[in-house]
Formats: sequence, C-alpha cells, structure tokens
Amino acid sequence: MMWLLYIAAVLAAIALLVFITFAVLVKPNAKRDVSRFEGKEYAHRGLWSNALENKRSENSPAAFKAAAEKGIGVELDIQLTADKQVVVFHDANLKRVCGADIKVAELTYEELKGYPLPNGESIPLFSQVLDILGGVPIICEVKPGKTVSDTECCALAADMIESYKGDICIESFSPFAVKWFRENRPNIIRGQLSSSFSSKEEGLAGVQAFAMRHLLVNVLSRPDFIAYNYRRDSFGFKLCRALYSPFCVAWTARGGEERTAAAKRFDTVIFEEEPQKGNVL
Repeated sequence: MMWLLYIAAVLAAIALLVFITFAVLVKPNAKRDVSRFEGKEYAHRGLWSNALENKRSENSPAAFKAAAEKGIGVELDIQLTADKQVVVFHDANLKRVCGADIKVAELTYEELKGYPLPNGESIPLFSQVLDILGGVPIICEVKPGKTVSDTECCALAADMIESYKGDICIESFSPFAVKWFRENRPNIIRGQLSSSFSSKEEGLAGVQAFAMRHLLVNVLSRPDFIAYNYRRDSFGFKLCRALYSPFCVAWTARGGEERTAAAKRFDTVIFEEEPQKGNVL
C-alpha cells in the first residue's frame, strides 16, 4: 500500500512541476495599455476577395485603398527582397499568387515588379502601403528570412513602423522576430502568432510544433498579445488565458457567422468578408 502512495506522490510532484514549467514558459509580457486595438476588426491582407481578383488582390494597393476609404484596420505581411527592400506579401514563394515558382527573397525589388499581382498591380513596398493607409490601424505580421531566427526584416522595418501616424503593432510566428522588438523597440506593441500546429504543418519539426502549439515560445518573445487561430485551442493557450488574461486576437474569421463567433471569445478579430477558396494562413 505504501508503494502506491509513493507512486501517487511522485506522479503528483511531476504533474505539479510540469504545470509550473508551462506557467512560466507561456507567461506573456506585463500588461500594457492595448485598449486602442480592442474591439476592432482588421481586414486580412486588406479588403480583397477572390470574387474580385481582377480588381482587388490580397495585399494589393487596391485592397488597402478600399480599407482606408472605409476606415477599417488591416492586417498585412512584410518580408525582404534580395536587395533588402521591405515589401508587403504573404507567401515566401510567388507561385500561389503570381504563378511563378520563385521566392521573394531571391529577387530584387526591380525584378519583383516583373511578377504582378492578379489585378495587375505590382507587389508594393511597405512604405507605399503605409502612405496609402494613412493612419488606419495596422497589425503588421513580420515574416522571418531564410531561417526562423532571421530578424533582419525587423531591423529594416522598425523605423517605418515607429513613424507611422496611426496605431500599429507587430506580430510574428517567429518568436525570434517578436523577441527582437522586445529587446530593440520595446515601445512597439508586439504579439505572438500561433495555432495548434501539428508537426506536419508549416515545416515545423515535432518539438517546434509542440512549443508553438502550447505557446512555450512566449519565454522568448514575452508578447503583449496572443494572436491565435480561433478555430483551434491547446492546453498552453488555455493555460495562458486562464492565468494571465492576455489580450487575444483571433485569426482569421471568414464570413459574418465566423466573425460573430470569434468576437465572443477574442478581444479583436482579423477577418475576411467571405470564405475564400485556395487561401492560406
């Protein structure tokens, strides 16, 4: 009987240790005032639609102009070209959007102009998009470079982000990118992007997927908010919310019903106006 009690005590101690470890690792930054981002909706890559692909492509000047005209905040993606220009484009490869099997990082900006978006516009510079948006709220997703720990884009975009006249924050799936802002531009509100990834998604190895899924990467980034796939949950995400009540952003709600459902559970919602075919994260 005593050995059963001993085993139970050991298991309880292990469970407590795991819980404490998770609690420490998933801890976000000390709470800061993010009220200016609360209760808003952000158009995912601007106000675009597959139904209007010849008029407003995703992350296109036209999609951002449409959002600015309506005063709607936007979520957008930035990454670097071969000549270190900060451009607004989601995928690392041009194939899905522009039909060419080549990476953005392999082209100079002048070369990139030779691969137009479906509506005929060029992939825009970040600086051009900031001018178009003219002060509407922005959630800026920073894409890592050749490796997940590459933070060069952070350094090259930071001044533009700081000089924007409207409310702007950054987010990234890369905890190293978020960590860069934590250490170098702590005044900029930062968010950790994640989802309940499996090891087969996004090229993540098993340990990486586990750490991302459960927000254990927060120990590096100490984010001001969590941006999580609102269709999924994980133990780490639930624990983070239960213990620390962080500001939470939902991505990506598509259509009116999803937007309503997401708004009930999250402080802010990244949305698309209707379900899209062939879309990615």
